[in-house]
Amino acid sequence: LGPVDAGLVSRVRCRGIEMTWTPGVIAPTWSMVADLYRMLAADGRFGPETRLEDLDGRFIYLVDDEDDLERRWPLITAENHDFVKVILGFSEEFAVRRGNPRYASAFPDGSARAGLDPALLPEIVRRAHAAGLRVSAHVETAGDFRVAVDAGVDLIAHLPGSWQIGEVAGYPDGILDPWLLTAADARAAVERGVVVTTTGWRDLSEPRDDRDRIHRHNLTLLRDHGVRVVPGSDGA
Repeated sequence: LGPVDAGLVSRVRCRGIEMTWTPGVIAPTWSMVADLYRMLAADGRFGPETRLEDLDGRFIYLVDDEDDLERRWPLITAENHDFVKVILGFSEEFAVRRGNPRYASAFPDGSARAGLDPALLPEIVRRAHAAGLRVSAHVETAGDFRVAVDAGVDLIAHLPGSWQIGEVAGYPDGILDPWLLTAADARAAVERGVVVTTTGWRDLSEPRDDRDRIHRHNLTLLRDHGVRVVPGSDGA
């Protein structure tokens, strides 16, 4: 959960449900999540004349490079007591998509923006584990899943293709390979003890055959290889 869901957190605590959450996510300035907070700030959700930069260190930790990570890490560890969450997205095309307006569209209609520089993730994991924190990685594609597992994250949030596939994700419609996991992916997740959460969101008006095919394939593969999968939702 994130800060937008703070009201939900207080309600479920009253019902006696134990839960943990992070007050903000680690994401680059060019990411879909940064765009979301820009939009919310422009709408006045955080008070008048608030900018994305004003939210940095409160609801989001903007990390574009190693210098940003070094500067913000003390605040990240001060504010997060159980886990940190990072935003990966289209790691397999990071160099092409980073800062490229071709891959941007207005949230919530979909975004094909790149996420965190995948080269930074192993260092984030190293620092987090040294501080006694777990790492949760938001993923978009099977490539992101591989980057996250290889880096040693503890949790993967979303199955590949959970909320956008096809043209809105920067790939031709009908092309499913970017979202299909392999047996090697599943074995690596088991060996490293990675937990996968099935969080997702879908426009009920969109065609579902391709998305269902992706999820059926990935969930069957993870089940058959013994990956620990827990249910979850992107909605409240």
